[in-house]
Amino acid sequence: MKKCVILCVLIASLVGTAWAQPETLLGLQKSFAANKKALANYSWRETETLSVDGQVKQTKISTVEVGPDGQLLKAVVSESTPPKNKQRGPIRKRVRKRKAGEFKDYVKSVASLAQQYAHPDKEKLRAAFENGDVKKNDSVGTNLASITVENYLKKGDSLTIVYHTPSDEVSSIRVNSYLKDPSETVEVVSDFSKFADGNGSHVSQTKILGQKKQLTIKIANSDYVPRK
Repeated sequence: MKKCVILCVLIASLVGTAWAQPETLLGLQKSFAANKKALANYSWRETETLSVDGQVKQTKISTVEVGPDGQLLKAVVSESTPPKNKQRGPIRKRVRKRKAGEFKDYVKSVASLAQQYAHPDKEKLRAAFENGDVKKNDSVGTNLASITVENYLKKGDSLTIVYHTPSDEVSSIRVNSYLKDPSETVEVVSDFSKFADGNGSHVSQTKILGQKKQLTIKIANSDYVPRK
């Protein structure tokens, strides 16, 4: 009996150093909830730059705010694209139009996937913890720690949340995922900054990489103004 108790205590101590504890997840869930609530009180400017193989293809500036249903409402202020080479002949035009449509769908798919990781779901985090898919790292940096959630949305993906200790304020999010096939990898890096009043944080910049088509989407958020 004593051996069993000692063994159980030893296992618990080892697991505690490797896997995130429920208190950590609870603290991060509260942090995400507070950030989401604070964000609804602001409108801001979003600058989105789309590049392919290092060449800028589109820059779009929009004003953004959170709608009544919690979804983001965007109004495009300006949009610019580099001049296109004229294609002669109906066949070339059809091919170009088809490729443009395919690429547009790809961009939407990548952006939509990235958005699914933007606000980690508490039920998915809880399920990952119960399945032993949440690892904790206390040596990320000064006053920084992280948890890595494996198989968060898809089998084989990972979501890493870097946060400040002991406040549990989110510092950044790192995602490694894919579209339909694991070969269609998508990487996301989002950095957070505190609001000017110190209440909550927001995503200051995001970088999304779609490897299949050498796509890079950079999103910078700025000029946060309190809504009346």
